[in-house]
Amino acid sequence: EDYAAKAIAPWIRIQRLSNGCHPSIIPVRTVFESQDFDEGKCLCFIYDYYPSGVPIATQYSIQRDESRGDSKRFFARAGRVIPEQHLWSFLTQLLTALVTIHPQGLAAMSINPYRVLVQSNRVRLNFCGINEALQLVPADKSVAELQFEDLRNACQLMMSIACGCDINTKPLEKMAFEQVMKNRYSADFCGILKFVLFTQHAKEKLPTVWDVQSLAWHKLVNELQQSYAHIDYLENQLAKEHQNGRLFSLISKLGFITERPEHRNDPKWSETGDRYLVKLFRDSVFHSVDEGGRPQIDLGHVINCLNKLDAASVEKTLLTSRNQDSLLVVSYKELNRCVRSAFEELLRASESKTATS
Repeated sequence: EDYAAKAIAPWIRIQRLSNGCHPSIIPVRTVFESQDFDEGKCLCFIYDYYPSGVPIATQYSIQRDESRGDSKRFFARAGRVIPEQHLWSFLTQLLTALVTIHPQGLAAMSINPYRVLVQSNRVRLNFCGINEALQLVPADKSVAELQFEDLRNACQLMMSIACGCDINTKPLEKMAFEQVMKNRYSADFCGILKFVLFTQHAKEKLPTVWDVQSLAWHKLVNELQQSYAHIDYLENQLAKEHQNGRLFSLISKLGFITERPEHRNDPKWSETGDRYLVKLFRDSVFHSVDEGGRPQIDLGHVINCLNKLDAASVEKTLLTSRNQDSLLVVSYKELNRCVRSAFEELLRASESKTATS
């Protein structure tokens, strides 16, 4: 357990360097030994949980195939066409994760269709740190070689998604590249695959993630632009929800004040003073009728009036009593003061009762 905890410590440090959580790496939080399972002593790793995340193999029906010598049968499931934009997005997300991992002297060693999760249009590396903790790191390979294996695995994963088959050997790489990738995808995308998978590199000069990223820089810019657009969309949605919450708070205050049967032993509390103006405003907004006495259901009118009330507008409105004997011209600013005054009175009464009890 102590060895495993030390082994995952660098991965926990990576999350701290990424301000708590890298967007493309599922963070490992801790590891501990347990005897709560039938198998006896078990080493348990705790990772963040993504409810809607599924392995890429499940999402894209990637299967291992027995007929590796029969190319036609092997690529029988490759009739579908995965948009190149999706593959670029997945590849650039994996590269951003490796840009964070590799400078720390680590390798992911978990890039395959069964360990990388996809969630909507996001991919996340999973099971990072397990190989180190379980002492499964190949002793005959240097860190540079392991990091280059990450790049190879990322490119193999792109071909696996495109072909619907697990591309995990050199013969399959060549077969998939020649029969599927070159016929369906751009020269830019195939160029990266060719550079990583089919170009001979000396062990002393293996390509790094920075070399591969330089070939995909234009797509990284596209990803950044799309991220900014998505952020703007989320901020707009958040602004709408904030407005909804503000109006709900205002409607709640009107509900607390109007038609209250009794307050401080005064059955007419809600019918006098500032509360009476609040009641007339509530009637004008929610209980208005047309010339024929039919109810007017106009949500635009409701939202407009509530926004003016919340903003304490100096604009004035006409309030009419239910028996139409009284007509009052009041500004929204004055109505806002009436609402605040009446609600604060109710709050003080509620807090004093709580303190007494």
